[in-house]
Amino acid sequence: MSHYFKYFFLTFLSMTMLSCKVKAINYLGMEEWRVSQVGVSQVTIETNLKFNNPNNFGGLRLNSLDLDVLSQNQKLGVIQAANGTITIPANSEFSIPVAFSFSPSDLLSNIEKIGGILQSLFNQRIPIQTKGNVNFGYAAFNFNKKIDETRTIDLKK
Repeated sequence: MSHYFKYFFLTFLSMTMLSCKVKAINYLGMEEWRVSQVGVSQVTIETNLKFNNPNNFGGLRLNSLDLDVLSQNQKLGVIQAANGTITIPANSEFSIPVAFSFSPSDLLSNIEKIGGILQSLFNQRIPIQTKGNVNFGYAAFNFNKKIDETRTIDLKK
């Protein structure tokens, strides 16, 4: 009798493992950048990164988010998120809010390198490139999504 139980258990376990395929999270894009705070010492810009979880189960977590923010090939800042800060629901589209701050005086400290950024400021349109990795996980499965997207911020809005 125990031989049949072992066979049944191994068959059940194998079928369960094979049917439980974890699909990768899909990156859908970035919403428009918004200037949320402007001051003499700091400018804060924010957006939402949009994703889709195609899995029939929730519990996936954001393991890490590490993005560089650039304009005219000059690094303005870094966006990072701590491990496990966001839990992702099943079969859903979801957004991760991100923001970064930079000091206008840092931009002005190196005029030669930021001529393109200053020209963009005078035109009131700044191209912002977001480049890096977002990593999601579920149990022993990890999914790394590369992000490299450029959007323009319209300062007139």
